[in-house]
Amino acid sequence: MSTFALAFGSATKNRDQKIIEAFFPNPLLNPSDDLVAVIAALVGYDNGNKEFTITAQLAEQLAAAFNGVNDTKNADFAIAAAKSAQPLILVILETD
Repeated sequence: MSTFALAFGSATKNRDQKIIEAFFPNPLLNPSDDLVAVIAALVGYDNGNKEFTITAQLAEQLAAAFNGVNDTKNADFAIAAAKSAQPLILVILETD
């Protein structure tokens, strides 16, 4: 599975709960297949360009996945984000 990009971050939603902006502190261009496979299993990703709402519990699991590929920047962000009330989002892009 080849993936163009993967990004985990925080989002701002409007009163209709639609995302109006997102901040991705450490987006990954061409993430490893191993990382994508682990994260896909966690969020139910199969293919295509998709976004996922992430819970605090899932953020902790993402931290472990990022640590598993030595991505400490995303792992540290995921740990901090799990303690935040800010909406969290994960985006996986199969293609540009």
